[in-house]
Amino acid sequence: NLDRAAKHSQGRFTLHRCAAGKEPGRAVIAVGAGNFGDNRVLDRGHARPADMGQGQMLEIEIDTVDARVQGGFDFLKIDTQGSEWLALQGAKANLAASQSFAMLLEFWPYALRGATPDQLLDLLYAQGMQLGKATNAPYPMTKQRILKQALARDPVKGGLDLYGVKNRPFHVLGTGARLRSMWRALKEQ
Repeated sequence: NLDRAAKHSQGRFTLHRCAAGKEPGRAVIAVGAGNFGDNRVLDRGHARPADMGQGQMLEIEIDTVDARVQGGFDFLKIDTQGSEWLALQGAKANLAASQSFAMLLEFWPYALRGATPDQLLDLLYAQGMQLGKATNAPYPMTKQRILKQALARDPVKGGLDLYGVKNRPFHVLGTGARLRSMWRALKEQ
Protein backbone atom coordinates (compact mmCIF):
# COMPACT_ATOMS: atom_id res chain seq x y z
CA ASN A 1 0.00 0.00 0.00
CA LEU A 2 2.80 2.42 0.83
CA ASP A 3 4.57 1.67 -2.47
CA ARG A 4 1.33 2.30 -4.40
CA ALA A 5 0.71 5.55 -2.55
CA ALA A 6 4.27 6.77 -3.20
CA LYS A 7 3.73 6.29 -6.96
CA HIS A 8 0.76 8.66 -6.91
CA SER A 9 1.76 11.36 -4.49
CA GLN A 10 4.78 12.79 -2.78
CA GLY A 11 4.93 12.65 0.97
CA ARG A 12 6.69 10.94 3.76
CA PHE A 13 5.77 7.93 5.78
CA THR A 14 7.21 5.52 8.28
CA LEU A 15 6.09 1.92 8.54
CA HIS A 16 5.83 0.64 12.10
CA ARG A 17 5.57 -3.16 12.34
CA CYS A 18 3.18 -3.22 15.25
CA ALA A 19 -0.48 -2.70 16.05
CA ALA A 20 -1.67 0.49 17.73
CA GLY A 21 -2.92 -0.10 21.25
CA LYS A 22 -3.49 1.34 24.69
CA GLU A 23 -0.14 0.15 26.02
CA PRO A 24 2.96 -1.67 24.77
CA GLY A 25 2.91 -5.45 24.79
CA ARG A 26 2.24 -8.49 22.66
CA ALA A 27 -1.01 -9.96 21.38
CA VAL A 28 -2.41 -12.55 19.00
CA ILE A 29 -3.95 -11.40 15.75
CA ALA A 30 -6.37 -13.44 13.65
CA VAL A 31 -5.48 -13.00 9.98
CA GLY A 32 -8.38 -12.85 7.56
CA ALA A 33 -8.51 -15.95 5.36
CA GLY A 34 -10.43 -14.44 2.45
CA ASN A 35 -10.60 -10.76 3.36
CA PHE A 36 -7.03 -9.54 3.83
CA GLY A 37 -8.34 -6.32 5.34
CA ASP A 38 -10.05 -8.20 8.18
CA ASN A 39 -7.23 -8.90 10.62
CA ARG A 40 -8.28 -8.61 14.25
CA VAL A 41 -6.29 -8.40 17.47
CA LEU A 42 -7.80 -10.79 19.99
CA ASP A 43 -8.29 -10.15 23.68
CA ARG A 44 -6.19 -12.50 25.81
CA GLY A 45 -7.86 -15.91 26.06
CA HIS A 46 -10.38 -15.26 23.27
CA ALA A 47 -10.75 -17.60 20.32
CA ARG A 48 -10.74 -16.61 16.68
CA PRO A 49 -14.13 -15.02 15.83
CA ALA A 50 -16.41 -17.54 14.12
CA ASP A 51 -17.32 -15.11 11.32
CA MET A 52 -13.67 -15.08 10.19
CA GLY A 53 -13.60 -18.80 9.38
CA GLN A 54 -10.36 -20.76 9.59
CA GLY A 55 -7.06 -18.94 9.20
CA GLN A 56 -3.67 -18.06 10.48
CA MET A 57 -3.00 -16.71 13.97
CA LEU A 58 0.15 -14.64 14.61
CA GLU A 59 1.75 -13.09 17.65
CA ILE A 60 2.39 -9.38 17.12
CA GLU A 61 3.83 -6.38 18.92
CA ILE A 62 1.49 -3.73 20.31
CA ASP A 63 2.68 -0.17 20.92
CA THR A 64 1.09 3.20 21.48
CA VAL A 65 0.83 5.85 18.79
CA ASP A 66 2.28 8.32 21.30
CA ALA A 67 5.45 6.21 21.62
CA ARG A 68 5.95 6.16 17.84
CA VAL A 69 4.72 9.61 16.73
CA GLN A 70 5.14 12.96 18.47
CA GLY A 71 3.74 16.39 17.84
CA GLY A 72 0.19 15.81 16.70
CA PHE A 73 -1.25 15.36 13.23
CA ASP A 74 -3.31 17.03 10.50
CA PHE A 75 -5.06 13.85 9.40
CA LEU A 76 -5.77 10.61 11.23
CA LYS A 77 -7.11 7.37 9.75
CA ILE A 78 -8.04 4.50 12.05
CA ASP A 79 -9.33 1.20 10.70
CA THR A 80 -8.23 -1.41 13.20
CA GLN A 81 -11.12 -3.87 12.89
CA GLY A 82 -12.49 -3.16 16.35
CA SER A 83 -9.42 -1.84 18.19
CA GLU A 84 -10.17 1.84 17.48
CA TRP A 85 -10.85 2.66 21.15
CA LEU A 86 -7.56 1.09 22.24
CA ALA A 87 -5.61 2.86 19.49
CA LEU A 88 -7.09 6.20 20.57
CA GLN A 89 -6.23 5.49 24.23
CA GLY A 90 -2.60 5.14 23.15
CA ALA A 91 -2.75 8.40 21.18
CA LYS A 92 -3.93 10.80 23.91
CA ALA A 93 -0.84 13.03 23.76
CA ASN A 94 -1.13 13.33 19.98
CA LEU A 95 -4.85 14.06 20.22
CA ALA A 96 -4.13 16.82 22.75
CA ALA A 97 -1.36 18.25 20.53
CA SER A 98 -3.60 18.21 17.45
CA GLN A 99 -5.62 21.38 17.68
CA SER A 100 -7.03 21.12 14.15
CA PHE A 101 -7.31 17.90 12.14
CA ALA A 102 -9.50 15.69 9.99
CA MET A 103 -10.15 12.01 10.58
CA LEU A 104 -11.50 8.88 8.94
CA LEU A 105 -12.50 6.13 11.35
CA GLU A 106 -14.21 2.79 10.90
CA PHE A 107 -17.00 2.56 13.48
CA TRP A 108 -17.90 -1.12 13.81
CA PRO A 109 -19.78 -1.82 17.06
CA TYR A 110 -19.78 -5.61 16.47
CA ALA A 111 -16.01 -5.97 16.82
CA LEU A 112 -15.29 -3.02 19.14
CA ARG A 113 -12.89 -3.90 21.97
CA GLY A 114 -12.24 -2.06 25.22
CA ALA A 115 -15.31 0.18 25.22
CA THR A 116 -18.94 0.44 24.24
CA PRO A 117 -19.93 2.17 20.99
CA ASP A 118 -21.32 5.06 23.11
CA GLN A 119 -17.98 5.48 24.90
CA LEU A 120 -16.05 5.64 21.63
CA LEU A 121 -18.32 8.32 20.21
CA ASP A 122 -18.30 10.23 23.52
CA LEU A 123 -14.49 10.28 23.42
CA LEU A 124 -14.49 11.73 19.91
CA TYR A 125 -17.15 14.35 20.66
CA ALA A 126 -15.28 15.28 23.89
CA GLN A 127 -12.24 16.01 21.69
CA GLY A 128 -14.36 18.67 19.95
CA MET A 129 -14.95 16.54 16.85
CA GLN A 130 -17.85 16.92 14.44
CA LEU A 131 -18.71 13.51 12.99
CA GLY A 132 -20.70 12.19 10.06
CA LYS A 133 -20.68 9.32 7.60
CA ALA A 134 -17.79 9.37 5.13
CA THR A 135 -19.74 9.79 1.90
CA ASN A 136 -19.33 12.04 -1.11
CA ALA A 137 -21.65 14.50 0.68
CA PRO A 138 -21.02 14.13 4.42
CA TYR A 139 -22.86 16.19 6.99
CA PRO A 140 -22.50 16.44 10.77
CA MET A 141 -24.56 13.85 12.64
CA THR A 142 -25.56 13.44 16.26
CA LYS A 143 -24.23 10.58 18.34
CA GLN A 144 -27.73 9.10 18.48
CA ARG A 145 -28.08 9.14 14.68
CA ILE A 146 -24.69 7.50 14.16
CA LEU A 147 -25.53 4.78 16.70
CA LYS A 148 -28.96 4.18 15.17
CA GLN A 149 -27.51 3.74 11.68
CA ALA A 150 -24.55 1.62 12.79
CA LEU A 151 -26.64 -0.70 14.96
CA ALA A 152 -29.27 -1.14 12.23
CA ARG A 153 -26.71 -2.73 9.90
CA ASP A 154 -25.74 -6.38 9.70
CA PRO A 155 -23.50 -6.68 12.76
CA VAL A 156 -20.82 -8.75 11.07
CA LYS A 157 -20.71 -7.02 7.69
CA GLY A 158 -21.67 -3.49 8.48
CA GLY A 159 -19.95 -0.70 10.24
CA LEU A 160 -19.88 2.94 9.28
CA ASP A 161 -16.92 4.82 7.93
CA LEU A 162 -16.99 8.11 9.80
CA TYR A 163 -15.53 11.43 8.69
CA GLY A 164 -14.69 13.91 11.41
CA VAL A 165 -13.07 17.28 11.90
CA LYS A 166 -11.78 19.22 14.86
CA ASN A 167 -11.56 23.01 14.50
CA ARG A 168 -11.98 22.77 10.73
CA PRO A 169 -14.94 23.31 8.45
CA PHE A 170 -17.02 20.17 7.92
CA HIS A 171 -16.77 20.41 4.17
CA VAL A 172 -17.07 18.46 0.97
CA LEU A 173 -15.73 19.21 -2.48
CA GLY A 174 -17.87 20.83 -5.14
CA THR A 175 -21.04 22.87 -5.07
CA GLY A 176 -23.30 19.90 -5.84
CA ALA A 177 -21.89 17.84 -2.98
CA ARG A 178 -22.17 20.79 -0.59
CA LEU A 179 -25.84 21.28 -1.52
CA ARG A 180 -26.55 17.54 -1.04
CA SER A 181 -24.77 17.68 2.31
CA MET A 182 -26.84 20.66 3.46
CA TRP A 183 -30.08 19.03 2.24
CA ARG A 184 -29.30 15.76 4.05
CA ALA A 185 -28.43 17.66 7.24
CA LEU A 186 -31.76 19.51 7.10
CA LYS A 187 -33.65 16.23 6.56
CA GLU A 188 -31.91 14.75 9.62
CA GLN A 189 -33.22 17.56 11.82
